[in-house]
Amino acid sequence: MELRIYTQNRIEAHSIDLRLLDRGDRLEQLIYFLSPNSLIPEINKSDEDINPPFATLKENFQDELALGLRVSADRALQMGEVHTHLVDLGFTQQQADKTVVRLAFLMFADDTDIFSEHGYFTNFLEYEMKEKPENRLSNLIRLFTAVDTPDDAERNRLESGAPYINGGLFSGADTDTYNFHIQDLDDEIIQKLYEISKDDWSKINPIVFGSMYEGAMDSKTRREIGAHYTSEQNIMKVIDKLFLNNLRIQFNRVKNSKNSTVSKLLSFKKSLSQLTFLDPACGSGNFLIVTYREIRKLEHSVIQEILTLTHQKFDTGFGVNDITSYGFNARGRLTSDRMAVSDKTWQPLIGVEVKQFNGIEIGIPYKDDLGVYRYNGYPIDIAKAGMWMMDHLMNREFSNIIAGIPYVRIPLHESANIIQADSLKIDWNNVICAKDLSYILGNPPFIGAKIKKGENPRVRLSEIFPNIKNIDNMDYVVGWFLKSFEMVKRNDLLKIGLVAVSSISKGIQAIRLGKLYQENKISINFAFQTFNWDNNGTNVRVVIVGFNDKSIELDDKILVTEHNKKELIVSHINEYLLDDAWINLSTKTQQISNASEIKLGSLCLDDNNYRISSSEYEKLKYNVQGRGIIQYFHPFFGAYEILNDISPKEYILHLDSEERKKVSNNAIIKDILYRVGVYRESVAKADQYLAEYPWKYKRDRFYNNEILAIPRHSSGPRDILPMRYLAKGTIISDGAYQIQAAPLWLFSILQSSLHTGWLNIVSGRLGESLRYSSNIAYNDFVFINLSENDKSALNDYAKEILNIRKQLFQKGISLAQMYDRNNIPFRLKEVHTKLDTFVDNLYGVTEFTDIGRFHRVLELYNLKK
Repeated sequence: MELRIYTQNRIEAHSIDLRLLDRGDRLEQLIYFLSPNSLIPEINKSDEDINPPFATLKENFQDELALGLRVSADRALQMGEVHTHLVDLGFTQQQADKTVVRLAFLMFADDTDIFSEHGYFTNFLEYEMKEKPENRLSNLIRLFTAVDTPDDAERNRLESGAPYINGGLFSGADTDTYNFHIQDLDDEIIQKLYEISKDDWSKINPIVFGSMYEGAMDSKTRREIGAHYTSEQNIMKVIDKLFLNNLRIQFNRVKNSKNSTVSKLLSFKKSLSQLTFLDPACGSGNFLIVTYREIRKLEHSVIQEILTLTHQKFDTGFGVNDITSYGFNARGRLTSDRMAVSDKTWQPLIGVEVKQFNGIEIGIPYKDDLGVYRYNGYPIDIAKAGMWMMDHLMNREFSNIIAGIPYVRIPLHESANIIQADSLKIDWNNVICAKDLSYILGNPPFIGAKIKKGENPRVRLSEIFPNIKNIDNMDYVVGWFLKSFEMVKRNDLLKIGLVAVSSISKGIQAIRLGKLYQENKISINFAFQTFNWDNNGTNVRVVIVGFNDKSIELDDKILVTEHNKKELIVSHINEYLLDDAWINLSTKTQQISNASEIKLGSLCLDDNNYRISSSEYEKLKYNVQGRGIIQYFHPFFGAYEILNDISPKEYILHLDSEERKKVSNNAIIKDILYRVGVYRESVAKADQYLAEYPWKYKRDRFYNNEILAIPRHSSGPRDILPMRYLAKGTIISDGAYQIQAAPLWLFSILQSSLHTGWLNIVSGRLGESLRYSSNIAYNDFVFINLSENDKSALNDYAKEILNIRKQLFQKGISLAQMYDRNNIPFRLKEVHTKLDTFVDNLYGVTEFTDIGRFHRVLELYNLKK
């Protein structure tokens, strides 16, 4: 028995279960809401002055929602612990998966009127606490079997009072083979289940229930398979732009039409029941569950409008106690007699069903008894159960809207079509026919181009798409884009919205994916530029891309700028997710303006055996055996050292073939080369031949010249990517690029905001780090023709910057510290500001932003193509 207090249009309600008034918080709520000041505000007071004001009531609803989210997350994680406990007792992964999901659904059923007796399952667990441990599992199996038994007499014989639930969740419980190694259900697990079940599971949010999926995996496994829980807020970003906003607009247009409004509403309502959805990497079903909820809520609003326009309502006490069989005829009149009207005109009261929703999920990897990796179906079971939970919650919400008359779909109808498979290996058209599909949506795994190996390796993209060049160097999510393109070719009305790592819109990946968009005649109709993924401690920068066939391209596209700052209406969205036409940069092996050549540093393949510390270097100078070899040790810098070290902290051995002969008998050299040789015998087979040449670098890029060193990766709050001259004789690692004898004027341009603006658009990312590249960032950058006066001025700026840096180095301040955006020294910042102004004027920049500077360089680039 519940008391419901409605607000505004009776859609929102606060319910108090009168059977739980023995709980202090419930009694307190009842007293609060029934107090005269709450229900009968003083006349002549404004809405704001009412005590408590409506805003306060709304805050209470929001607090209750937040409480529901917390309860859901806590219970889900606890159920994840139950899963672990079951495995410890000897359950197989599959048995533990099914058992936990079944238990969770029964706890949910306990508090949502699926059982006729409130607390039925909690009472069952309380009884189990007194039962002998050896009988507990068989009792539980008997209950599982009962709720899957349609025959009333047989069901009551198995477990009195159990309802017939159906839906496949409990099917086969009586025939499940439990390993004889399974131990009895101990007091600890029964006590834990009892305590969890006592909570109010009616507040469980099925969306958060994906935490059970996460709870069954350690962080290493989550990273390897790219699984990350998707928050409701981020899901709404996708579905709002993909379809929901348009559906709301359609509803309002129909609702406000002047003619045949009821007929149009009925047609719109029917169209909702004909939409179909596919999440091809559905995990525990969050995208599908939220989408189902939102479509149902919209259908509820349509029904309310029809009932209002036709002056119909349900009233309790007039013989109507179950409206599940009701529907609308062609005139919008309610009838429960479907056979009295044509099937073509009659439609059920609630037309939207979970069977409209489809998913593909590979599952959670585990090792079988033979040590072979397999994938269990745990997330699939959670997703299906979550859909049923949301269906039941939506039915309860609908009951609230129509005067509390029950609308119940128990036994469960046909379930969501969620299959277990490797999404990239199968034909999605076999899951749901592309011609029948309305939308593809989801959050494919966050697996980077270089993070596809591990204990649970996924199939290489090149094995699936063998005709696409260099695809294995792209992020794994690109596979889902390409599979979506295939579905679009079968249905040019299909629309897609996917979350992806932001690197697909940066650097060479943007170039390659941009070509694939165009080759497949794909248009991007909405996009979210980079924003931070902020769930469960994940540290990922993502984008959202909404795309479809070019034939249904929109004139007005929606572009949400970085970190959700602005929402813009634009005419183009390109491969970089910018408001612009396709840019179509190409990678180049030579500098487009014939400027100085850039090369990576050296790749040693030595397991750091060539290197010695600066203190060891000093000792070596005075060592008898070191005196003849000290000249072969050179200052060494990697990307980190360029930014963070002032003087070299390590020195590295470098020998050419002739030098090696001179020192071949030196004990120190022999020891180093021996260790390098041994190490190289254990590396990848393709490189093992280098063990025979332990003095040779795998890639030798030492030119014994002054170099301008550029870190390949640079993270931190900086407005430019700091570069640095290093003295002749210095060796850098392949974590950095080098330009030999770089002129000062070139240094000035590379350290300007113009070049930084270019980098911020075209460069790739590694996490939050800017990734410099030779073939795009440098070789595609246009250096304009400069007069001698221009070069002289740029040289002067360079000298001034380098002089200030030298003074700061002497004070122990590193390059990283100098260029911290929040702490850059005044004199250094002042010179850079003057340099930026000078370079902007040289290039003819008119918009002094990253985008403006990028566009100016792009104009010059297009003139050179």
